[in-house]
Amino acid sequence: MVATRIAPSARQLARLALIAILGLAAISNVKAAEATYAQRLACTADAFRLCSAQMPSSDAVRACMLANKARLSPGCVATFRKAVARG
Repeated sequence: MVATRIAPSARQLARLALIAILGLAAISNVKAAEATYAQRLACTADAFRLCSAQMPSSDAVRACMLANKARLSPGCVATFRKAVARG
């Protein structure tokens, strides 16, 4: 028997992107509730590029983002640096 992977729906993808961004907020010591629209825009691609295999588990995505912190895009990293500076 060959296992087939079912593509996630748009709603699931949006939820997973939000989970990934909230995980990134924890990385930067920014409260998860303060994740901004700019952060979501800057980091969603990183979440899918680096951690799509861990979706939809929010714990697994969070751990993946932490493990791949050095591989985040400059734009994603910059949004969190700005948030921490405003702190």
